[in-house]
Amino acid sequence: MNLRVVLALSAAVNVVLIGGYFLKKSSPGLLQNVPSAGQGTNSVNAAAATTNHVVRLDWRAVESADYKKYVQNLRAIGCPEETIFDIIVADVNTLFAMKARSLATANEWKYWEAQDELPSREAIKSQRLRRELQTQKRALLAEILGPDALEKLKKYELWGNEDLAERKLAFLAADKRDKLKRLQEKFFDLEQAATEWDSAGVMTEETMGKLDALGKQRRSEIESLLTAEELFDFDLRTSESANHLRAELAGFNPTEAEFRKLFEQRKISEAQMNASTDVRDPNVLQARVETEQKVQQNLKSEFGEGRYQDLQRSRDIDYQNTLRMTAYFGLPETAANDVYELKKRDQLQAEQLNGNTQLREDQRNAALEEMQGKTELRLKEILGDRVFEEYRRNNRWWMRNQ
Repeated sequence: MNLRVVLALSAAVNVVLIGGYFLKKSSPGLLQNVPSAGQGTNSVNAAAATTNHVVRLDWRAVESADYKKYVQNLRAIGCPEETIFDIIVADVNTLFAMKARSLATANEWKYWEAQDELPSREAIKSQRLRRELQTQKRALLAEILGPDALEKLKKYELWGNEDLAERKLAFLAADKRDKLKRLQEKFFDLEQAATEWDSAGVMTEETMGKLDALGKQRRSEIESLLTAEELFDFDLRTSESANHLRAELAGFNPTEAEFRKLFEQRKISEAQMNASTDVRDPNVLQARVETEQKVQQNLKSEFGEGRYQDLQRSRDIDYQNTLRMTAYFGLPETAANDVYELKKRDQLQAEQLNGNTQLREDQRNAALEEMQGKTELRLKEILGDRVFEEYRRNNRWWMRNQ
């Protein structure tokens, strides 16, 4: 029995039991008498066939490769419109999921791996192909179920990429995973109902208050559903804090243990930030500074000097931009690392030259110019002429500011 039959069977079995009598009158081709014991050849049929008046549904007569015909057949057996919608959407989603599977990586999703907020060239191509598939899917559903169906599709888009959502929640047992999804669906509907926009498109303060209350209620119910350990793992994979952290770690390449430690320390910082938002209070600012210093000390102690410096490098905006550029042009990650170290060296030397009071201004300028020339040659060695020109054109030529 294929997936379409299973979906239809599970969704419409109650309808069939109730509507069997009417179906027999209106669509006799869809129903067949169960053979009597004398007509059957196995014990199952013999036991089941206590009367010739029991009917069963032949799903081969209901399903059809033509979706419009399939809908007609479902309506013919008295299937409710909402159930028809669910059956067709599930079937079409499965069809297009199989098409999209070739675009998705089969690798395990590792929550601790850095994820740049800016997509790679391959990611952009994959996103474009996914959008094309999504457009095709929506067009097909609108053709089958009518244009109003697109509005109802929102309930199927709660988690975004379903394959990624499944991998994110794979650490949970199946029953808790299902409960969590239903919980998310419930609050999605509640938030949709609470979101009231006026004619000018401005969200009211009252609505924002409702959404805030719903967010707290959702969190409370998630905490009730999961153990403390499961909740921590859930946050590692799905929270905004973890998402921001992954976006900051390109070039650091953390291990799972390192990511968990980073996440723990970030939660400490966030707790202090959320303790009070009154930044006019000097005590609040001082508490934040002291907490951050303690967090950094913890990380340095945990990671060691070398890995801690790697972490600091990953937080440098210019390094992140250089890393994206080198990746785009197919250069190894070490190229961005070398540029970063070169920049640090030149900044230190420039500070020393600018602070040397024994040098005349012309001597200082000549020394800076010589250093700039050497740096340019070294950058060309690292990046190659073409990437070097792109690097300089995009205002990543720090020597201009020395």
